[in-house]
Amino acid sequence: MEPLNVSQRRKVRRLSVMVVDDNKYILRSFSQIIQLRGHKPYTAQNGKAALDVLSKNRVDVVLTDVRMPEMDGIELLKTIKNKYSDIQVIVITGYGSIDDAVTAIKYGASDYILKPFSPDEVILKIETYFREKKGSIEKKKKKSIPETIIAESTEMKGVLEEVDIVSPTDAVVLITGETGVGKDVIARLLHAKSERRMQPFIRMNCVELNEGVIESELFGHEKGSFTGAVSSKKGRLELADKGTLFLDEVGDIPMSTQKKLLRVLEQKAFERVGGIETINIDVRVIAATNKNIPYEIKKKRFRQDLFYRLNTVMINIPPLRERVDDIIPLARHFLLRFTKDKKKLNFTKQLTDMLLSYNWPGNVRELKSTIERAVIFSHKGDTKLEKIFRERDFVSEQAAIFTLECPSLKIDDVEKSLILKVLKDSDWNIQQAARILKVSRTTLYDKIEKHNLHPYREQFSKLADEI
Repeated sequence: MEPLNVSQRRKVRRLSVMVVDDNKYILRSFSQIIQLRGHKPYTAQNGKAALDVLSKNRVDVVLTDVRMPEMDGIELLKTIKNKYSDIQVIVITGYGSIDDAVTAIKYGASDYILKPFSPDEVILKIETYFREKKGSIEKKKKKSIPETIIAESTEMKGVLEEVDIVSPTDAVVLITGETGVGKDVIARLLHAKSERRMQPFIRMNCVELNEGVIESELFGHEKGSFTGAVSSKKGRLELADKGTLFLDEVGDIPMSTQKKLLRVLEQKAFERVGGIETINIDVRVIAATNKNIPYEIKKKRFRQDLFYRLNTVMINIPPLRERVDDIIPLARHFLLRFTKDKKKLNFTKQLTDMLLSYNWPGNVRELKSTIERAVIFSHKGDTKLEKIFRERDFVSEQAAIFTLECPSLKIDDVEKSLILKVLKDSDWNIQQAARILKVSRTTLYDKIEKHNLHPYREQFSKLADEI
């Protein structure tokens, strides 16, 4: 076999390959071919010698025979997967030892090769594997980049500066902020900018799980540990090993589970529900909450020691109303995402004023859904976004706030009362009332028609005439 030329070598990076076999002829043949292909060879005559090589050198691939003295290939495989999980192990076995191949795959071998074989074909197979792996890593890297973050405001630029400082570390991070501000986006950004970005990012929403399920989801469970546990299951902690676990709404974790979570943060170890084996993990924890944790501690609903452990670094995301400079850039971003014909888009002063004057209680999430809804219900051919943007949503939103104070009333009734009050306060000046309600006059006329408010206007006119 001819050595690789320069252009061929660029297609696959230089690998370090160790061959483990008690046959010296096989070791010598493989070593020569590995060198000819431009890679670095290591050899060992048994499993123990191989482990000694691994303890001193970085190896990408181990190619091992099964039948060897002192330590066979299966035991070597088990040890490598326990201590060096990123090393790829390929097992060589004979035609009459298919059971060995099955066992090898069970314990984590990447592949197996049946005898007889051609050494150069084996090395080509290894190169192909790493070429494909490189491509999948690049795809995974692209997918790991979170949703575009718009940060025109000083407040959000400060948040992103904190992310840049903290992300390279393994520090536990607690992200705080109101619902809808984008805590999950910041969590994904922390992971994407960390050394763990090629490893799993596992999210667990604590508020969605009841007390009876949350421990099983977090720690996993053994078969038969409770009714319905028909098989063993890995929890989110195990799935996130070597990567990041994002505990969303961590303030809703039951007190009974908080102590166990504290142990994980301190010792990096736990047991599955119903299990006795201690499982060690390497995982970074990022938590998020919209609750006031010190208040929850005072009410004895959250452990103070867990809070201190989670609060190694706190990143607070301000609500949208406190970072007004982000509203229009975000609205444009969402509009471009949801609209196909981007050439017809135009932000007018009327629309800008409308967006900036609203309080956005649902924060970025509400802005996103509002823009999406506006585009869905837009009239074909409209180019003025104030027409696309449904002003009636603002009236309904204000009515919804009043409904919280009067839960027995339906939102339509509250909306009717709200509009009627504003009309009376403005002496039925439609333009002034529309400005107060932050809607267009056309929308206000539609609402007056909808709620049949004309009789009230006639009564007002008669009263004005009498005066």
